Amino acid sequence: MSPPSPTAAAPPTTSPEKLIIGTAAVCLGLLLIASLVWFFGWDNSNPDVTAYWRAGVNLRQGNPVYGPAPPGVSPKAFIYPPAFAVLFAPLTTLPTLWGYATWMVLHGVFLAWLVWAAARLAGLGTRTAQCRYLALLLLWLPAAVGGDFQEGQVNLLVAAMVATALLLIDERRPWSGGLMLALATHIKLLPLVLLLPLLIQGRRQAVAAAVAGTIALGLLPAVLTIPLEGWSAGLWRAVSLHVDFWQSVVAPALSDAEVAGAQQFYVLNNSLTAVLHRLFGTAVAFSPLPALASWRGPLLFGIASSLLRATALSAGLMLYVSALVLAHRTAHRRGGRVAALGLAYIAAQLTAPTYWEHHLVFLAIVLAPWADIEIVDTRIRSALAALCATVLACWSGPYLLDPFARLFESNTIAVILSASRTWGFPTAAVLTLFALSLVAHFDAERERLAPKDPASGRSALAQGTRTEA
Repeated sequence: MSPPSPTAAAPPTTSPEKLIIGTAAVCLGLLLIASLVWFFGWDNSNPDVTAYWRAGVNLRQGNPVYGPAPPGVSPKAFIYPPAFAVLFAPLTTLPTLWGYATWMVLHGVFLAWLVWAAARLAGLGTRTAQCRYLALLLLWLPAAVGGDFQEGQVNLLVAAMVATALLLIDERRPWSGGLMLALATHIKLLPLVLLLPLLIQGRRQAVAAAVAGTIALGLLPAVLTIPLEGWSAGLWRAVSLHVDFWQSVVAPALSDAEVAGAQQFYVLNNSLTAVLHRLFGTAVAFSPLPALASWRGPLLFGIASSLLRATALSAGLMLYVSALVLAHRTAHRRGGRVAALGLAYIAAQLTAPTYWEHHLVFLAIVLAPWADIEIVDTRIRSALAALCATVLACWSGPYLLDPFARLFESNTIAVILSASRTWGFPTAAVLTLFALSLVAHFDAERERLAPKDPASGRSALAQGTRTEA
């Protein structure tokens, strides 16, 4: 039988695929409506984008970039590397309304960029795999994507840059990928945690490019400080901005788990230390709002904060090491490589002082290999299906339904969503996905290396409980 012609028509779209695509279209429509509501509410709230705007204006005007947040409810201080203030500064030359509007529109670009880059990174070349991936995104990321739009946050941009950097590295363009990773690091420091797994995977040129680029881009603030203050003073201020960043942001986070002068173990913080403190921390505030000042922990019983922080750090390090082991074991298999890098990043996020809901957009990289994994134990598939159903019931579903429930003056959905967040369900879901990803990719690697049966072309491990994905 002759092979199909390259110009042969693609197979028709199946009913499940049509349902997934239609659901995605509805969700995008809801996101557009919500974005308009959030955008016009930025004047009356205090979203994260206000901190970016102040930093860009202060840098252009020669004022201090780092310092205490302005007084108010849920104050927002600038807690990012100086280079991000440089990159955001051009928007502040526009009138505030148009600058904010441009930033909100760019979030749609960042979202599309992330999905495209992560799908390419995982090698999702068929429509079936792409629809599976789209379904996983719809199940896991509504709250994360919505939070990023609502706050005018930068996570979608950083995630898209990281996915693109890893894609370039995987396509044997290590210097381009390394430089992209360096630029992402100057928006948020966390991409630095990818250097070790990349090194373990044998990507030495990419790591060298990332290190060199990170050092070189440290002088990016000089683009604005030298024209403003002259060569000598401008260079000194460019360097001093990094010192200010370390003293005002990094050092307090490392020593006391403080962000913007406070330990923010609030309900939307999904870090290991935040969840442990809500469960076991004494008199831990669950909200920054004065009206909810009495909403405090512990949910269970009190344990010393130092012990909780040590437990969170130990668990985070164990997660990161497990991702490094996976990086070593699966360095020659695309899906495993991508999963190991994504899990290393997620491990670092969980270990950080804050892991806000919008930070979970990085799950897009971890979820992508699931759409086209080579071998998977049917029990793992069943566990993943159960996990996704629980995520839909306890987190993503309530998040999507809550605005409609409020239209009918019902707070039932809000109570479910609040309880889910308070008790750390998103963190538990991410940890479960982390464990399933490890097991699935170690399992796939064992199958790849096992001797094959000449008759069936499958290994003995693939019989019984294992099937082709």
